[in-house]
Amino acid sequence: MDSIKPKRQRRSYACGPCKLLKIKCDLQTPCSGCLKFKRAEKCLEDPPQPPSAEELSKTLERKKKSMNRKQSSPTDSTSSGETKRAYGQSPPDSQDHHLPSHPQGVMPSIASSIGQSSPQQPSPLPIVNNKLPRIHHRPVHQASPSAFPQQYPYQYSQKYPYVHALPSAPSGQAPINSHPSPAYPHLNVHQIQQQQQPQQPPSQPQSMTQNKPVYFPAPIIRYDYPNQPPIPVGDPIIPPAQPKKLHNRTTLHEFTLSMTSSDLTTLIALFPSTFEECKSLVDIAISSQSPLFRYDKDILMEEYTRFINLYKNQQVLQPLTDFNIHTARNISILLVYLAVGSLFTGKDLLLDRIEFAKHLKSILSRYDTVEEIQYLIDFYFSIRDYFYQQDLVSEHFLEFNQLLGCILLNDEFMDLITERPIYSANRLAIRSWTKLRAIQIEFPYFESRGTLLSLWQFKDSILPHREVINYAFYCGNDSAAFAHEEVMIGPGFGPELAHGATKFFIDIWAVYYKRAEQSTLIKDIVRSYLELYGEVYNLTSKELAKYEAMKKRNDISRATLTSKSSLLMLIKNQVTLSLFTRWLSFVRIESTYFPSLRYASYITSILSLFNHFRFVAESCPNDDIIKLISDEFGLFIFHYFQICMIFQAIFNATLCNFLDLPTSNNILNLQEIYDKNLDNLKFTVDNFKRSSIYTQYLSKVQTHTAPIGIVEVLIEIAPGLIKKRCMTFHEFIEVINSKFDSNMRKFIVQRQFGSEDAFKRYLEKVWDLFSYLTKEEQGKDKIMITKELYLDMDLINDCKDKFNGIVFTKNLVNDYMRDVSEPNLAQS
Repeated sequence: MDSIKPKRQRRSYACGPCKLLKIKCDLQTPCSGCLKFKRAEKCLEDPPQPPSAEELSKTLERKKKSMNRKQSSPTDSTSSGETKRAYGQSPPDSQDHHLPSHPQGVMPSIASSIGQSSPQQPSPLPIVNNKLPRIHHRPVHQASPSAFPQQYPYQYSQKYPYVHALPSAPSGQAPINSHPSPAYPHLNVHQIQQQQQPQQPPSQPQSMTQNKPVYFPAPIIRYDYPNQPPIPVGDPIIPPAQPKKLHNRTTLHEFTLSMTSSDLTTLIALFPSTFEECKSLVDIAISSQSPLFRYDKDILMEEYTRFINLYKNQQVLQPLTDFNIHTARNISILLVYLAVGSLFTGKDLLLDRIEFAKHLKSILSRYDTVEEIQYLIDFYFSIRDYFYQQDLVSEHFLEFNQLLGCILLNDEFMDLITERPIYSANRLAIRSWTKLRAIQIEFPYFESRGTLLSLWQFKDSILPHREVINYAFYCGNDSAAFAHEEVMIGPGFGPELAHGATKFFIDIWAVYYKRAEQSTLIKDIVRSYLELYGEVYNLTSKELAKYEAMKKRNDISRATLTSKSSLLMLIKNQVTLSLFTRWLSFVRIESTYFPSLRYASYITSILSLFNHFRFVAESCPNDDIIKLISDEFGLFIFHYFQICMIFQAIFNATLCNFLDLPTSNNILNLQEIYDKNLDNLKFTVDNFKRSSIYTQYLSKVQTHTAPIGIVEVLIEIAPGLIKKRCMTFHEFIEVINSKFDSNMRKFIVQRQFGSEDAFKRYLEKVWDLFSYLTKEEQGKDKIMITKELYLDMDLINDCKDKFNGIVFTKNLVNDYMRDVSEPNLAQS
């Protein structure tokens, strides 16, 4: 044979027409099939998307690793068919459904799909005869036959996978030798000899972490079960016939824990040498975290003070015999906060603190009671900020799913978070659950990958709609509802956080998860998503209208502009505008006609993105506005400014391809729009980079430097794009991707949009907007939104200097549906 027939590609790689017709596609642009049947234009509209060389190399590497793992693991006689039946085809009343062999109860699909891209952590469990101890657990709420295989195709080879269980009595521990250090004469973590780790089985891959910590802790806590005989390793603690009684067995509160002197040496060496240094690191970590997810700072500082006062003057450390479970939990969270603080200050021991905290958490992890689940949630809320600041999206995704897996195993907690007409359950549990559900708004990567929230067991769980919010947070008293959320930010980061910012984020959740009847009619879906924008707009419109009226009267002093209430209004407006510029993919629902209302709100919101910030900055030229905002609200709030910068930079970079086109029928003056956006964008970026807060803190953290780098790249390539102008959309995508380095590309794809496809779809919708506006159609100088309102330069000039774009009300939505949407839908 002269040539070898290539392997058939996936349908997802095919062009739109071939995918729709379910026929082969040769992945050319346009493909041979579309050329043959004269549909090349449709092929170019939705061209093939063959895998890149990088994706192919990753796939090949993954296959090699999988093959090596199979060859090195013991032979398993279980067939693949039996494996599938074990997960997906057992009858509903079968007791053969067990959780996979993965710590903390994560589902098999998640563990396998993410484990390949995440560093493997050494197991904290002792290994006996090359086997990990195991216990039986109850079934996972009788999963439907097709739930796991359809959503998560990866399977394990063993027939009955088990959860790793902590042994009843860990093996003996070798002492840790230490040498003097300047801070503590008897402590130095960098000179502590690592304990002898149990030998890993040959099938377990080595850690892929590049920067290995200087210390990875061995098990340091010993459990003593009172009045209970030791349980042999590998024996089931709870018989499978009694799965519902799992939560009745001995809980962590009945444990007593002890630490040796060498363990204490290691732990205290990870603490800062002075109270002031510890408080400073915790303050910075709290400032970088949303107030909704913060842990009680006073509890953390009490634990630090207790340890330091007890051991700082001892030349020979005495073993701690009253190391209770609450102390261990608080210390694990304290170490995470110290690690996050180290990120912003460049301090040492960052990885050491994180590894020790994870290790403590792995030992303390139980899911038998609601209190134990609450600890796991508190730990996740703490470490999520570390993952975010380090831009560790995949690791964060894994941690989130592990937590959901533990929640799934607790019947009592699952009952508390079940939707019901009247709420009378544990308010703290409902509050924690609503925060977890709202995380998917902040991290689109979770939604694109699919979390365990898609399982049917969570189908009836509570959503953060208005009724739940009122019960869990407001408690019938608007001001008292947030008393527990108001946390002192600390010296250098201002006074107590005003509960207005926290309340605003809660109100956004209530709007996003508004209860509504399900409908399959396109007109009802269009009306629903437009009314969502209207409700978001109403969150700030009344306050902002008063503010703009004062601006027109020139009746705003510097003291007013820099007051807490004025800066809070700036923050709320910036968050609202970020939602108007982010949620653009909804326009696909109106694909049969031009969605004039949504595109009008998008353009005017882009023009208004930094009008409010610029007005405050120019009115107070001698003030560092960035520092004033951080003093009042913390560092976490700058995330919303940075994503707005990226959206405005993307808008301008796309617009460059349509400037000075040879047509005289442009509906809008695109050059004027481009110039105003570019001026505002450069002003905002320069203010950020000149700020002392950016220089001192933000410039040291990846998740704050990547957005600034992305914006600067998009500004730099604009002149070259203007010269080319007539490039195609796919050429434009290639140019954009070629200019980003790996960190920038990872941030914009995973953190900003959630996936490569979502990023391309967003660019495509912006491209479609300008393509429509520059079409040569005689006599066309405006686009109808309603019979009284049109998208033209009059509307742009009216909104370009406003703080919040076009007035988006429910009446406007009704008029748009009557005049534009419903007539077009009726014709289609």
